[in-house]
Amino acid sequence: MDPQAQGPNIMDMLPLLVAFFAIFYFLIVRPQKKQEKEHQNMLAKLDKGDQVIVAGGFMGTIAGFKENNLEIKLADNVKVTVLRSAVVSKISPETQPAKESANAK
Repeated sequence: MDPQAQGPNIMDMLPLLVAFFAIFYFLIVRPQKKQEKEHQNMLAKLDKGDQVIVAGGFMGTIAGFKENNLEIKLADNVKVTVLRSAVVSKISPETQPAKESANAK
């Protein structure tokens, strides 16, 4: 039988498959795990008075904790309870938008 009449040898394709999975791991899986770990650390370090953004797009201040939930103050006399996992990001003082005065013009 002619060796060229056979299909490709699996051993010839093995280095290509290994390289493909290595690239997939380092470009997709590893950064995603790192980002998830950073998010979990941020959730663990939340404290009363921190300003946060929740998954629905609301921005508020943490008013209290209840088990796995957070009580977030959105405005005066407006508090909502959300899951801790619904917090998307914590707003640090240097990233807060500058407050404009009401009497600007």
